[in-house]
Amino acid sequence: EREVSSMVSSSGRMPVERVGFVALIFAAVLYLSGGSGGTGGYASARQLDEVQLSLSGTNGAPFPGHILVTGGAGFIGSHATLRLLEDGYAVTIVDNYSRGNRGAIETLRKLAPRHKLRVVDGDLGVTKDLERAFGKHKVDAVIHFAAIAYVGESVSQPLAYYRNVTVNTVGLLEAMKRHDVRKLVYSSTCATYGNPDVLPITEKTPTVPINPYGKSKLYSEDAIRDYAVANKDFDAAILRYFNVFGSDPRGRLGEFPRPELRAMGRISGACFDAALGNIPELVVMGTDFPTRDGTCVRDYVHVTDLVDAHLAVL
Repeated sequence: EREVSSMVSSSGRMPVERVGFVALIFAAVLYLSGGSGGTGGYASARQLDEVQLSLSGTNGAPFPGHILVTGGAGFIGSHATLRLLEDGYAVTIVDNYSRGNRGAIETLRKLAPRHKLRVVDGDLGVTKDLERAFGKHKVDAVIHFAAIAYVGESVSQPLAYYRNVTVNTVGLLEAMKRHDVRKLVYSSTCATYGNPDVLPITEKTPTVPINPYGKSKLYSEDAIRDYAVANKDFDAAILRYFNVFGSDPRGRLGEFPRPELRAMGRISGACFDAALGNIPELVVMGTDFPTRDGTCVRDYVHVTDLVDAHLAVL
């Protein structure tokens, strides 16, 4: 088990105003150029699914492997897929687009080397979709990003979270067992810690989640650990992290939630929407924290650094 965090706070001395302005301008470009997540002009699901992957190296380079990425149309998953492709992997994505962006998939399709990217339009909760994802080409490892991930929504719809996060992770493990896939990297969350009594958080900090999102992730972790104990040849890494921010440094991918999801509360989306005039103001919750201005200090990790961490434990 490993923990990833990046300590960036408003109380530091770095020029946050200038950095923030540049980030907002860059994000605005990504927002305005990213499309709406619709399907107009995109490759069809059948075209993406029927790709015959090449499971060999290119230009004489050794072949690192074939990775199944769940949630590859999402913010983190799409950036991870891009990095995998650049490193010579073949990738199969499985995503039902309930939270992901078809525009990200189209970008990946255009950037991917020939016969290196396959995309299954499928749901982890549907066995036949998992069989389509695993059955066509031998999978060497799975990176599991797919999950709904809004704390407030988890409080109002707890069963949806236990089904989507915990039950789907168990179903994924069952599919891995059927297809003899023995390596998993699980993208978890620091919401598993709840409100710790001692800071900074470490891997030894007690896990006492305070909402269904954190609980569903922790239960998924437990299922992975128990499966690994029962199957000694199964190798799993679990990464917990806080708020993810940023985008591909070359501007090829970024964060682009659909409009109906932006009200869920991610601070990055709220900042961008306020800067672009999509909402009248940015509302900051909390005024009595022991900080310079009374507002909460958050920790962030850049999406490319997070991808580095996932590949490091692959």
